[in-house]
Parts: sequence; structure tokens; C-alpha cells
Amino acid sequence: MNSSQSRITNIIAIVAVTLTSSLLPECLIAQPPTPVFSIASIEAKLFYSNSGRFSADVLRDKKFAFWNTPIGEGSAQGSSDKLLLLVTVGGAPGASADDLALRITATTPADTILSRTTLVGEMNSSGRFYEACLLYDVGCEAVTIEAQLLLGDEKGPVVTRLVPFECGE
Repeated sequence: MNSSQSRITNIIAIVAVTLTSSLLPECLIAQPPTPVFSIASIEAKLFYSNSGRFSADVLRDKKFAFWNTPIGEGSAQGSSDKLLLLVTVGGAPGASADDLALRITATTPADTILSRTTLVGEMNSSGRFYEACLLYDVGCEAVTIEAQLLLGDEKGPVVTRLVPFECGE
């Protein structure tokens, strides 16, 4: 085969591959994978008005006594009627998805005290994105926290945590 025939054969092969791939159904053409995101954690930290500090994550301490926290009783290290929620979304470092949102709700037996949906930005170099919310006037009724990822019509699993506040004599 001479060089001119070799060039023609190469051109025919390129045209054949191009035509074949353009005729393939879209589902057979390799698509980049959809990034996978999840609720990595939910933290709850008391804000102490007497010191201006936050507690450690009270959800991790299984022995934490949530009794009369507004007046600094139980395991509280000071009076606290505010609770910082920190929800961590996990994914691949640098990953993002258009319209990925995080819905956070906080309810007591009597009321919804937070209902917030916010867009999730790009994951940091550790594969994390953080969203914080401050709850006011808490400490005497249990607070149920729910976090859920939303992407278009798709809804991720609801992750639920309970802060079992109680007050009494």
C-alpha cells in the first residue's frame, strides 16, 4: 500500500468512527458520572450568652443533660437559649452540581422554628461544604433537626437529629 492509499484508508476510518459515534444512542455514549453528595454530619452547639462562646457538639455527648439550659443547668456551662446548627455536605473535592440545594428544618412539638433551603456551593479541597443556622429561643422543648439534599426533582434521604431539651422545677 502506498502512502496515498494509506492516507485514504486513515481518512475513511476517521469518517466511519465519527459517523458511527454520532448515530449511537446518547445512552451508549460515555457520560461523565454525576457527582455524589451526602449529608456528612449535623452538629449542634449551644451559644453561651455569659461568655460569648459555643459549646462542643452536644449531639456527640451521649451523657449531655439538656435540662434547663436557658438558666445554665444540666450539662450547660452557662445560660443558653440559642443553638448553632452546622450541616456538612460531603462530596468529591472541587465537585459541584447546578441547582444542588440543602433543606434544613428545625421543629419543636409546638412550632417550626426554622425552614431554610440554600444552594450548595463547590466542595472545598477536603470534599466538604458547610451551612450554618442559628436557632433562637430554644432550651425547654425538644428540637428535631432535619437536613435533606435536593437536586431538581430528586430528593436525597432525610437525615434527622434530636436535641432533647427539657425544662422544669
